[in-house]
Amino acid sequence: MKFITAVFVTLSFLSQSALAENLNYTSYDTKDHQAIFNNNWKINSYKAKANFIKADSESADLVIFSPGWGGSDKYKSAFKDIAKKLGKKNHYLYLSHPKSIDLAARTVSIFQAIKAVKKIAAVNKTIIIGASGGAQEGLHTTHIKTADALAEGNSIDAVVGFYPSCRSVFSDNAFYKTKTIMFLGGRDKTAPAKLCHDLKNNANLVNSQIIDYPKAGHSWLFRKSEKYSQSRTWQDCTLTIEESGVWSHKELNSLNGIDDFLDGMSEKCNAKVKLLSGRNNTAYKQSVDSAVKFINSL
Repeated sequence: MKFITAVFVTLSFLSQSALAENLNYTSYDTKDHQAIFNNNWKINSYKAKANFIKADSESADLVIFSPGWGGSDKYKSAFKDIAKKLGKKNHYLYLSHPKSIDLAARTVSIFQAIKAVKKIAAVNKTIIIGASGGAQEGLHTTHIKTADALAEGNSIDAVVGFYPSCRSVFSDNAFYKTKTIMFLGGRDKTAPAKLCHDLKNNANLVNSQIIDYPKAGHSWLFRKSEKYSQSRTWQDCTLTIEESGVWSHKELNSLNGIDDFLDGMSEKCNAKVKLLSGRNNTAYKQSVDSAVKFINSL
């Protein structure tokens, strides 16, 4: 009897594991937003991949996990914790972007991944859960000109942002009324909370909720405990995405290329400061639980 039980448990585990599959799709490296806004973004293609887990039911909401620029591996444990709390009623997509692509291309990849999922599964609502730069990309999917160019009927219903890097602002501030919740750290100098509060106030994100953790720094979804380290950050510097799609910062712009523009911003904005980052247990537990509650309420 014990042997039969053991075999059943093993087979049950294997059948659950088989639900996870690699999702391969084509995406595009668009550099800045010019190609997107000019509807000329389907150039410079590359092979993208993600991990997809199908819901128990055929038709379900799609939850997309968009990692920060520190790498997808650092976010897997937290993202899986959120998925476990949400349960098997949703489809789950874990994105993994090449290090070579930048902000605009990662936003393109989100929409391309949604289209790829819809070829193999029925999707109701689509929710993006992003961290740091990944949360910033989630916010970008809700901008009217970005969505109009890229979505092709695949709208975003909600965005959950853990300590977003709200450094890029659209000059027209034209955002859809997408439901958004952002979790911010008061001691976060990598992605200052002030920038996200400014984005909410200036961009009229009418359906956006902000929850602050005054004592938390950056990257509290990481497993490593919180600590200070000397590092470089752009601090409060922001880049503006003009109506043409060009990125600009004061007298700098991306007309002559992204790399030159970013190098110029680094020269003007970079400062070596004491950064607080890593797992803050209070912020982790409360933000994860609040994110799950927010998604369940949609």
